[in-house]
Amino acid sequence: MKKNLIVTLATLLLLIGNVLPALAAGNVTIDFNTDKENYTAQSKILVTGTVLKGTEAGRGTSPTLMLKNESGDPIEVYQWKDSEISSDGTISKTITLGKKLVDGAYVIIISALNTQVSKTIHITGYGSNPTPTPQKELSINTDKFDYKPGEKIELTGTVKSGDLPQSGVDITITFKKNGEKIGADGKVTSVSDGTFHYSYQIPSDTTTGKYLISASLADGSQKEIYVNVESTPAPQKELSFNTNKSDYNSGETVDILGTVKSGNMPQSGVDVTIVVKKDGTKIGADGKATSVSDGTFHYLYQIPSDATSGKYLITASLADGSKKEININVATPAPHYVLNMNTDKGDYKTGDNVKISGNITAGSTLQSDVELIINVEKEGKTIFTDESVKSGKDGKFYYSYKIPATSEAGKYTIKVSLWYDSSTSVSKPINVSINSTPPTPVPDPIPPTPTPDPTPVPIPKPVEAPVPPDVNKVTSESTVITGNAELGTTIAITDKKQLTITGKTDANGHFSISLSNKFKAGTILYATAIKEERLSKETIIEVVEAGDRTTPDAPKVKDLLDIDKFIKGKAEAGSKLTIKVGSQIIATGTADQNGEFSIPIKEQKAGTVLIVTATDSTGNVSKETLVEVKDTTPPEMPSVSRVTYNEISGKAEAGSKITIKVGSQIITTGTTDQNGEFTLSIKEQKAGTVLIVTATDNAGNVSKETFVEVKDTTPPEMPSVSQVTYTEISGKAEADSKITIKVGSQIIATGTVDQNGEFTISIKEQKAGTVLIVTATDSAGNVSKQTRVEVKDTTPPGIPSVKSVTSTKITGKTEPGAKVTIKVGNKIIATGTTDNKGMFSILMKVQKAGTILNVTATDRAGNVSKNTVVVIKDTTPPSIPTISSVTSTKITGKAEAGTTVYVKAGRTIIGVATVNSKGIYSVSFKKQKAGTILSVYAKDKAGNIGKSKMVTVPKK
Repeated sequence: MKKNLIVTLATLLLLIGNVLPALAAGNVTIDFNTDKENYTAQSKILVTGTVLKGTEAGRGTSPTLMLKNESGDPIEVYQWKDSEISSDGTISKTITLGKKLVDGAYVIIISALNTQVSKTIHITGYGSNPTPTPQKELSINTDKFDYKPGEKIELTGTVKSGDLPQSGVDITITFKKNGEKIGADGKVTSVSDGTFHYSYQIPSDTTTGKYLISASLADGSQKEIYVNVESTPAPQKELSFNTNKSDYNSGETVDILGTVKSGNMPQSGVDVTIVVKKDGTKIGADGKATSVSDGTFHYLYQIPSDATSGKYLITASLADGSKKEININVATPAPHYVLNMNTDKGDYKTGDNVKISGNITAGSTLQSDVELIINVEKEGKTIFTDESVKSGKDGKFYYSYKIPATSEAGKYTIKVSLWYDSSTSVSKPINVSINSTPPTPVPDPIPPTPTPDPTPVPIPKPVEAPVPPDVNKVTSESTVITGNAELGTTIAITDKKQLTITGKTDANGHFSISLSNKFKAGTILYATAIKEERLSKETIIEVVEAGDRTTPDAPKVKDLLDIDKFIKGKAEAGSKLTIKVGSQIIATGTADQNGEFSIPIKEQKAGTVLIVTATDSTGNVSKETLVEVKDTTPPEMPSVSRVTYNEISGKAEAGSKITIKVGSQIITTGTTDQNGEFTLSIKEQKAGTVLIVTATDNAGNVSKETFVEVKDTTPPEMPSVSQVTYTEISGKAEADSKITIKVGSQIIATGTVDQNGEFTISIKEQKAGTVLIVTATDSAGNVSKQTRVEVKDTTPPGIPSVKSVTSTKITGKTEPGAKVTIKVGNKIIATGTTDNKGMFSILMKVQKAGTILNVTATDRAGNVSKNTVVVIKDTTPPSIPTISSVTSTKITGKAEAGTTVYVKAGRTIIGVATVNSKGIYSVSFKKQKAGTILSVYAKDKAGNIGKSKMVTVPKK
């Protein structure tokens, strides 16, 4: 138990000493302060702080101090050398304020690697109107002028003020085509000699044309340069697919698997439309599938259970017109019928009628009109057959079989089977005996099967009310009322006061009812159609003044969509509607008695303006109603040409809004340029994250989704090495990355990091001092920066062998020149060094018997061996027993408690006893002669034997 605990603690100490510093090695922390917050003109600012890399001093991190004014202009820049950073990471710098400053807030920034910390101070005493500093001068250039999509543009430039180079100045880089910005702005800062450098990756889907590169400063200084980009059109996608087989039954599932490629490259995130047709007619709705990272797509098509037999065509197509077709065969299996049958009893006599009944089902449904065969068998031979039986409409069947009077007695079988499939059958045995009493002749009954269904009593169909009549305009000069209604209806017209007149429709549904008197303008009439005592709803007619010049109200038109095939709305009842585009009439129609109209038109493009007017029966034309056709057609789904962990580029409908989602969360939006192109910056996403991209046009219509996977373009962090020996290297790196170990340019070993980011790789034996180069390569092929590590002697000495151990001394052997450490628990009680033969002999303070010693050897490289655990044994003999009394048969006395007392006569032990806890013993033995010399001694539990006490048996 103690040994295991000591080993565990030693392992923990090793982890703390080696692993934790390695884990922290890449983290830079900065902490600083100033001697105060408010300063006066030309005073000094004392900056003190610490820069740490992990837990060590931040040497090698190039900490830089920058003092900036409110405009962001650098006033002072200073970079500490490694020699100026103390061993505990302490840094300091005194800044002397110059003469040409202004009152205000200033920022002190200290940065190292990817860490930056800032503090604001305030300076007064200069005033607010200093001599203006000259504007900075900016110049830029590119490595060439003509590029291809996917190439890098290397941009260089300088920043000066007068003839002086300006360092620490931020420059914004912008790329544009046709006035539209391409992607996010770039940022770069000038270095000590005023120069700057920026690399821009041209998107691989960039179109041909001139691109403007602009570099600008915060003070407004700007410089521009043009470059040419010549693009090559992307190849059309290739589509292929197959099914898991070619022959299916209705109700089965077709497993469709295919691939989408462009050239030899698999295409992910491509939507595939699946259409199934039979004899040119589409079966069901279109299916949708999307290709995944390896270009494959998968779709399951369920053949309808009621599908008819024949050839079915499956078509897979892409938005760019690529498509592939394949035929499958579908068969409709015959239904599985189940027969149920019984007889009215089991025992019959010759001449009896056997009444047979039953039903036939498929699933849980009774089946009608199924043809059956009735067989009667005796001893396996058919003696009667009837093939004229069918199940009734209720799925049941009935049959009566008369046993001939001349039949023999015995066992018979009644068997019912399907006419078209005799293997589907049901049988029932019956017993037949001879009837000794001849039956009275009775005519054979008419077989009741098939039982005719009762003739259904027809139920009169209820008469529906006719539709309201359509009445033409009635004026104060009208002598007849005309219109249209259902055939065979009577038209009744009333003023609901004292007048009712009627008429009938002719063979074309027209009616004409003469008036004995003319009506005054403004009179309200009600027209009703009557058919078989059912009345329609009323049509209300207002008599108008003859020669009416009142124009109808402008028609009210419902919203019209670009997919609509009818224009609908309201106008004056009975008025004629005219629909125009410009001066061209595209449709006409008439408003019904309720003023409603629905007029068929050809589908119109979004944005088209239709002109709608109503003309009444006297020719009066309403004002125009203008209605614009609304866009309901969604844009094409966006195509994505490039995606990284922080940027996405592609094409969609020009001017549309691009929305990028992860799951249901929107992570960024943007707008396509006039060419339909977009490049959007996104928050950093993990490799493998699926982005959902949609385009929304100005009418709010949203495209189908494009799915695209974020590619890993970020190299792994450089590996941290926790331990290296001449045969093995261990450390941490990106999980699942490949570790490559080199000596110079030669690879000596490779291995893979586990899911916890740890690796241990065996290497060929290397000499101490050899420099190993370690890199990590992730699954996307990105290679980390190199970690260089020197092979050290990490082989511990062999476990010490202990030759002897006493309460004060230990001897043994281990590696020559090693330091030997003796511990009791965690406490070192002695140390020593082995000679040139590896031998050691070490003195120590007196230790109690049973004390556990841990012995280790440490070589010159600090490697510690495993523990040798030894126990100090008891080597001290017990004291000579004292004797109280001696007889010829017993000796008593005192000795060390717990020891065993032996009594000898000559060389023979004649008695033994154990000393009790009080140190008293009593040894009995056979009677000894007087004068016999006995020796008495004690032996302890460790086996140590004390000196003997001689005693003579006394005379009586």
